[in-house]
Amino acid sequence: MVDDSPVLLKQLGSLIEAWGYEVSMCSDAVSAVEKMLIHKPNIIFLDLNMPGTNGFEMIKQIRRQPELSTTPLVMITAENNVANNFRAKWASCKFLGKPKSTNETAEFRQQLRSLLRELAPLSTDTLV
Repeated sequence: MVDDSPVLLKQLGSLIEAWGYEVSMCSDAVSAVEKMLIHKPNIIFLDLNMPGTNGFEMIKQIRRQPELSTTPLVMITAENNVANNFRAKWASCKFLGKPKSTNETAEFRQQLRSLLRELAPLSTDTLV
């Protein structure tokens, strides 16, 4: 999981871990690909807007690595608009908009859980 927000990393990481997944987090987009090559993730969540390297540049870097080229990518961003959704699809990524209010949190969690079940299912899916 790559995001420049330590709060989001902690909250999202804790949620995903509670569902039975092991999570590796990185707040620095520049060193993220190196960390991915070491950990060989089953799925990669990345933010769109980060200082230095943005999410779309990271996608290019990830796809250039043979070990990561087929790893499912999920773009998570607060900029939930048609253009970013289209760009994510064009880059063969799933797209997930960050909740903008507490009213959107339940839907976000449900979408996140569905993506995990689809792209990185656990051997015994016990998510409730």
